[in-house]
Amino acid sequence: MDDLDRWTRVLPLGTGAFGQVHLAWDTVAERWVAVKRFTGQDELGLLRFVIESRIRVEHPHLVRTLAFRLVDDRAWLVTELARGGSMRQLMHRSGPLPWGWVVEAVDQLLDALVALHATGVVHRDLKPANLLLRDAGAVRPHLLVGDFGIATWRTVSMTGIGAAIGTPGYLAPEYLDGSQPAPATDLFAVGVLAAELLAARRLVHQSNASPAIPSGWSTTLPLPDGVPAHVAAVLRRMADPDPRHRYADCAQAREALLAAAPPERRGDLTSVEAADLLSELPSGWTLEGPLSPEAPTMVTAARAPEAEPAKQPAVEPVTTLVAPQPPHPATPPSGLTPPSGSTPPGGLTPPISTPPTGVTAPPRARRTKPARKKRRGRRVVSVIVLLLLLGGAGTLWVASMTRTIPGLPIAGQGDRAGGNESFVWSPELVAPCSQAELSDIREGEDGRERCQRTSDDNAHWVREPERGFPISNPNGPFPEEVCTADGDTDYSPVGDRVTCTDGEWTITS
Repeated sequence: MDDLDRWTRVLPLGTGAFGQVHLAWDTVAERWVAVKRFTGQDELGLLRFVIESRIRVEHPHLVRTLAFRLVDDRAWLVTELARGGSMRQLMHRSGPLPWGWVVEAVDQLLDALVALHATGVVHRDLKPANLLLRDAGAVRPHLLVGDFGIATWRTVSMTGIGAAIGTPGYLAPEYLDGSQPAPATDLFAVGVLAAELLAARRLVHQSNASPAIPSGWSTTLPLPDGVPAHVAAVLRRMADPDPRHRYADCAQAREALLAAAPPERRGDLTSVEAADLLSELPSGWTLEGPLSPEAPTMVTAARAPEAEPAKQPAVEPVTTLVAPQPPHPATPPSGLTPPSGSTPPGGLTPPISTPPTGVTAPPRARRTKPARKKRRGRRVVSVIVLLLLLGGAGTLWVASMTRTIPGLPIAGQGDRAGGNESFVWSPELVAPCSQAELSDIREGEDGRERCQRTSDDNAHWVREPERGFPISNPNGPFPEEVCTADGDTDYSPVGDRVTCTDGEWTITS
């Protein structure tokens, strides 16, 4: 049996920006699952799909990834099935939801985000359509956060420089203004979607430039009558347009929510009935699977044009919005060259549409329209290389573009004799730099300068020490920062060798 034939697609469930989701039967594990098939048209979309498959954080309120397959130009992501459908479907079906039920759902969502953010993942696309219910029927809600198609992972972001990607209506104002995605941007979306569930209608924040802006929404989130004042205050603070007025993180927001509405005061949590995705199975299928061993032949009929797909609400588009750009000099500083190691192996061009200002991009050869097989071969080669990069075997290209995946230190990137020495030094800060410039090296007034992390949220150009940059990772972790895989090793930006031990980076000799 072909490996991909293990999952028999039975019924389409919906279509998103990069993939189509089917209800499927796992013929090996003998259970219902959801299969997301990549339907994009370019390598950048496929790379996002690969990153989504790599985000595997174990938590009861995060959708579990069961398998990922990449064969030629076909990619499938298999996840657990959320049988109760999405919150968006529930909202359309049931209307305004009781405030206690919504508080329970938001409580579970914040709990999941605390775990997600601790691993360096920012979801970026929180909305009712991506919040799923594990169980069908009138039962206590069990929320599952799904669809990590545009999430950032360890600051790996496939968004072009100066662009914000996401669904209009849920994007925090500072993110639209050019700030990097952060836990605070996810928290803003939580407050917005909570208000939508309570009102059973879309709300669009004024910063998203929509004609459907609720009047008066400048600093106060519009909430329906009947929501207790102390609960409303917590939700409004989550979605405050000014990030300085929001909670410090999702953990603090959850503490405030628990204080405002303890579980015993949330009322009847079985008053809302979720639909059952298994209620529309085609003939030949039961809740326990196929009626006969001929399931693969029956699925052909299930995928035929005459098979009616499950009725789904219109899919909300994921939109890329160009954020305002800071002023840049008209011409790059003289003598500036691309950092050594910025070109990936095999001449593969990184999927970034615009190089950072002032950095000379390597020339791209003019492409002609290749034959179909040649295009497929090129895509396969590209994906294989990118998978190696993401899996920890990649080298300097990923590190120069984004945050380095632990496991591979970066040398001094210089041509000095001392560039590969191992030592720790105190950087001399010159000026702030952006996430897009991390690992770049430029010629400054007093010698070479490198862009590297200098704290949790800051990056600066630092002057090269006399001995040259040591073995270090400009985008690496600092000691005592959170890590995810015990045993991983890396180098800090200042040359400390660190190892992931008990969920924390520690200095090793």
